[in-house]
Amino acid sequence: MDKKKFCLVIFAIFAALINHHIINQNFISMKKLSLLLVAVVAVVFMGCSSQSSPEKVVSGQYEALMSGDFEKSFSFMKDAATTDEATKKFYIETMKTIMADYEIANFEVTNVEENGDKATVSVQFDLKDKKSNESEKQTEEHTVVKIDGKWYLE
Repeated sequence: MDKKKFCLVIFAIFAALINHHIINQNFISMKKLSLLLVAVVAVVFMGCSSQSSPEKVVSGQYEALMSGDFEKSFSFMKDAATTDEATKKFYIETMKTIMADYEIANFEVTNVEENGDKATVSVQFDLKDKKSNESEKQTEEHTVVKIDGKWYLE
């Protein structure tokens, strides 16, 4: 079962428990229900995070770029948390300028080589020039690093 399905199953089980608690007040105490909620949220955030694996962080980056969410795209960068606002704004404005002329489509992670807290992720995608309407298949390798349990683009 992939992680998205796992997350949906966890949420469905939790929703059923809440529903059952509302219908049958004696099933589970509110304190136990609160503790269960904390446990479920922790599992979901650890297991379903967009930065829980090298592949997910690179996929998240491409999805953010494709949707035009350059602030989210920036959040996948290793230094995002410690970078000043001016640098972040510069990144976002630069990406807006670049993506105004180009479009990314059909990205696919083709290879992941993990070695401890570092990994190399290969991605293949179509890069379309919006002016000429020409599209070209591109392949890129991204280095990602694991910091405090989360993966980031280096």
